[in-house]
Amino acid sequence: MSALSKVNVFEKGQKILSILMIVTGFLLFSISLAGFWAAFKESKNLLYTYGAIIAGLAIYKIVLAFFLIAIISKNPEIFRDKIMTSMKKYPLYKVNDENKIIIDDLQWQLSCCGWLKGPKDWNDSNDWKNKFRGYADRLPRSCCFNPKVERKKVCTMKAKSHFKTGCAIKIERIIFKIFTFTCSFLTVFSMIQLAAACFACMLGAAIV
Repeated sequence: MSALSKVNVFEKGQKILSILMIVTGFLLFSISLAGFWAAFKESKNLLYTYGAIIAGLAIYKIVLAFFLIAIISKNPEIFRDKIMTSMKKYPLYKVNDENKIIIDDLQWQLSCCGWLKGPKDWNDSNDWKNKFRGYADRLPRSCCFNPKVERKKVCTMKAKSHFKTGCAIKIERIIFKIFTFTCSFLTVFSMIQLAAACFACMLGAAIV
């Protein structure tokens, strides 16, 4: 399976993210319940333990957020290169090839065409030119139509409905937004947890 198939995880990614959110919520609820029980029992040791656990989790999330930022900042084109490599082989794939189907789905679902320069990428591709000699303005059907529905229509550069943005650019933007949201969420939530840890320790110190 090509590198592109590894990138085609948006639908599965949503399910995985939902499961992770549920598991994380359950763990946080359990930890919060333990903190409530420690405060209710006015147990100094339990409050200190709760504060230490919360502080440890907060520090871990902050480190994780900075780690993710470092990865993206040092490798901004890691996803772009994989997508470009796979999409350039599109003209060589057979009609029912899994990789071709993935690329068509990618272009249609993300409303993109080509990899970097948009539709011009296909016009500049030697493999694409060799496949459609005499049709210089021809584009993959998925650049204009749903490839699973409109199987007889032809997409060209002259069509006003063809997508203009390259897929590598679009995916890069989506991934950047996801990482930005994730890092922001981890940082803000970690600060809240650190505050909770401080209050737990203060409450523990106030218990005689």
